[in-house]
Amino acid sequence: MLSKYKQDLNRVILILAKPFMRVHPDILSVIGTLFPILFLYFMIQQKYLAALVSFLSVFYDTVDGAVARATGKVTKFGGLLDSTLDRISDSIYIISFYYAGIISIELTLMLLLSSYLISYIRSRAELAGKGSFVLNVGLIERPERMIFLVSALIAELFAPGLAKYILLMMLILSVVTVLQRMFKARSILASIAD
Repeated sequence: MLSKYKQDLNRVILILAKPFMRVHPDILSVIGTLFPILFLYFMIQQKYLAALVSFLSVFYDTVDGAVARATGKVTKFGGLLDSTLDRISDSIYIISFYYAGIISIELTLMLLLSSYLISYIRSRAELAGKGSFVLNVGLIERPERMIFLVSALIAELFAPGLAKYILLMMLILSVVTVLQRMFKARSILASIAD
């Protein structure tokens, strides 16, 4: 949903990314993976700091792509690396809520599966369409999932027990997004001649 505002957000992100322009985008991507690891550690130890780290990492996750575009260093490998590290980061963020004792293993596994499916369906559908379309439909793409995770943590700080309901809502919206992407991909791919 936030992808509708991507152009407006890109202008702001570009301004925020300026201090990082001398660093190669792939290095920024790898460094960005440290934030989820810190998040996991602080979730287990002290949640207030985890909230701060999660906010920083959500911002930082946009920097590598902005730097790549601004410096003309966009590469296919960079896109693959960034996407792979995003999946690792997503997993660590979700698993952190389990290790902090906030959600059950069942909810954790369902959140992981739905998160992977959202990304996989897009990637596989676009590959099947040979790059002729971008499948960015759905109620809850990655930026919205990050907002849900941060909101769940903040809620847990002030109202213990509320986070699991926020994450359950994230799961429901993720399943809806999986279905939206499947139906949209089916429609688009059916209209493309083999």
